[in-house]
Amino acid sequence: MDWATIAIISTALMGVASVVDSHLLSRRLPSMRAFMFPVSFIHLFFATLAIIFYPMPQGIGLLPVLVMVGSGCLRTAAIFLMLYPLRKVEVSRVIPIIYTSPIFVTLLAAPILGEAVGLLSWVAVIIVVMGAVLITVERHPTEGSGGIGGVFFMLFASSVCWAISDIMRKYGLDFMSYWNGLAYPLLSWAGPSWQYH
Repeated sequence: MDWATIAIISTALMGVASVVDSHLLSRRLPSMRAFMFPVSFIHLFFATLAIIFYPMPQGIGLLPVLVMVGSGCLRTAAIFLMLYPLRKVEVSRVIPIIYTSPIFVTLLAAPILGEAVGLLSWVAVIIVVMGAVLITVERHPTEGSGGIGGVFFMLFASSVCWAISDIMRKYGLDFMSYWNGLAYPLLSWAGPSWQYH
């Protein structure tokens, strides 16, 4: 299975997870804390397993570890910024804004990671972003003036956090295994979730 197929499957699974999250947050659970508290236990459990069974490689230095910790913190911030809108706005209009993060990844990948970005890649990113914008600005006749405008900047900030986190994660994974890198986002989610009200 090539990387493109894996990426598409991953995106599809994230879409399913977003729909489930939105349903739980808006219709099934009484509060944000009721959602975050049990999820934090799950994340803490898997982070502990990753730390126990996949110890950090020797001699990688402090910088990759700090970068990966920062990636986990930004990813947590991105999720927190996304969850509130999921309670208030249709998931089909929230997630496309979050998925504008590829344009920020593309902008940052060249100067930070030294990756070459070709014309076709730029065209693809622009098409994705235009599609996200078109879905977002759609208005239904019965929709009031609130719409998505009130949470747009929160979602935009979430998208930027996702992008920077992905860039940092890519750098960190050059020095450690996937499982080493998995523990930090899981731990960074579990900590703030215990304090969230």
